[in-house]
Amino acid sequence: MALKALIKDLSDVSKEIQSEYVKNTDGDGYILDVIKTEGLELQNVGGLKTALTTVTSERDTIKETLKSFGELKPADVLRKIKRYDEIKNLNPEKLKKEAVNEMRETIRGEFKEVIKKATDKVSAYENSLKSVARESIYSEITKAGGFAKGLKSEVIENTSVEIVDGKAVVNFVKDGKQRLISDDGGNTRNYSTKDFIKDMKNDDDYGMLFTTGRKSGAGGETNYQQNDKNVTYITQAQAASGDFIKEINNGTVQVK
Repeated sequence: MALKALIKDLSDVSKEIQSEYVKNTDGDGYILDVIKTEGLELQNVGGLKTALTTVTSERDTIKETLKSFGELKPADVLRKIKRYDEIKNLNPEKLKKEAVNEMRETIRGEFKEVIKKATDKVSAYENSLKSVARESIYSEITKAGGFAKGLKSEVIENTSVEIVDGKAVVNFVKDGKQRLISDDGGNTRNYSTKDFIKDMKNDDDYGMLFTTGRKSGAGGETNYQQNDKNVTYITQAQAASGDFIKEINNGTVQVK
């Protein structure tokens, strides 16, 4: 007698063969417990056909759906769906705040760059004015028969230049403060370029940088001796600085 592959209840078969059936885990009833042998096994062909029909239907539906995406690839579709989900969950107020903050930071960065460039230009212009202002002192030193290059460090050390109303104003300073001098009448005035040149001429070292050298005359008074107008004399220390190599080589400066 042939055995049924599926029964609704164990009572549908004799007690002698009820042990040959097991509970159907995929549905109702009991199925014949068959051991797979040489590739043969008990299968629910009807269920497989139903599943195949379902899968085929779903495949056709997916194909039709994909046609609406045109040339888009499945991976592109998935990315767009993911992006849609992200956008859907975004908070408009939060987005606006983030956009404003980002714009503010961008503007702040650009503004800082503009300010920096403007500041650099102003600084360069002011430095140029300061340089020109000191050039007037070097010019006066030259007119007084002095070797301006040799006194450059002294000029820089003893002067400060301020920009007042767009103009460079040179002040002679001492210990960082405005240098003052008293005239013969006891009145106090600002130290001037003429005062500076006079003091440099009277200096033991820097006096040799002028075409008139300092010497003491009878009675201890100070007068001046005309030196060779084509030669400027400097000290050993000044020569050691290396600032006068060119002049020493061409003979316009000599070391005493």
